[in-house]
Amino acid sequence: MQNADHIISLTKAGKFEMLKWGIPNLTPDKIQVIPCAADFNLFGLLSSEYQEEAKLNLGFKKDDSVLSYVGSIGTWYLLNEMASFFRLLKQKCNKAKFLMLTPDNTNYIKNISKQHSINLNDVVIKYASRTQLPALACASDFNIFFIKPVYSKIASSPTKLGEMLSMGIPVICNSGVRDVAQIVTETQSGFCIDDFSESTFNRVIDKMLTFKNMDREAIRNKAQKIYDLQCGIKSYLKVYNQLMPTNSREPLH
Repeated sequence: MQNADHIISLTKAGKFEMLKWGIPNLTPDKIQVIPCAADFNLFGLLSSEYQEEAKLNLGFKKDDSVLSYVGSIGTWYLLNEMASFFRLLKQKCNKAKFLMLTPDNTNYIKNISKQHSINLNDVVIKYASRTQLPALACASDFNIFFIKPVYSKIASSPTKLGEMLSMGIPVICNSGVRDVAQIVTETQSGFCIDDFSESTFNRVIDKMLTFKNMDREAIRNKAQKIYDLQCGIKSYLKVYNQLMPTNSREPLH
């Protein structure tokens, strides 16, 4: 870092953290914040017609309330806590369903669901390729992801957040994963919790159940200023062109 000409940070919090380390020659102007981008052309705005069609194709009813999770679970994502959240949601909303769009082992997910007394008839687990994902994810009324709030996640920028917001799907997530809480607040795109207690879950669920007539287009438009792939490309090109010797060749486009 001391000898780098430029550094890319995925988060503002990551940039501030690096500047606290006292590294010689590391100044704020050497660090550019560029979050993981989303393809807003692929992940289009969700309409009620598309949502109803997606729900029916997945075996849901049109009036089911679908909570989705998208992506691998791995070691960072907290499936037990997400299952606990869904269990409490189901107690308050009988029409709640859990959609897991993941390449991970279905038996593992089913076992966790059983441990939380979740009826497997309320859980749909499917694998979706990147191109298939928008058509399935648009069944979502809300999307959820809980990530271990550990030190390294100061620099984490979950791509799934940008993808869901590009479709206008509100999210349930946790703080401690910078800059997620700030982005969710700025875009007014859902709820970010500070702990995994049942009382906190129930407070958020009560808010979810009254979160009606959301402006999906407004969520998308606000998120586009942060996550749009084209903005990311332009930001990287600007950095590359700044690093090129002025007499070397024409700027990259």
